[in-house]
Amino acid sequence: LTRTFDLANGPLFRVVLLRLAPDDACIVFQMHHIAADGWSVRILLRDFAQAYAARADGRPPNWTPLAMEYAEWARRQRDRVERGDGGCAA
Repeated sequence: LTRTFDLANGPLFRVVLLRLAPDDACIVFQMHHIAADGWSVRILLRDFAQAYAARADGRPPNWTPLAMEYAEWARRQRDRVERGDGGCAA
């Protein structure tokens, strides 16, 4: 937890599980601010909490299907930029 981030070589996101006792632990998410903003961190923590609760209940997470995969969104954005449309709308 005391290591600095190497922007050239990464990683820019780390997860550490700290064992506090045989039956107690704490998970720490550590990321450089260049890798995530407040909006995306909220989504990450929400999804992690949902997955943890589901697995603790012995079931898989019930994810809502994405409206679009990231690769498709990125392709659309690239096409918009190439056409001169710009913007970030999906």
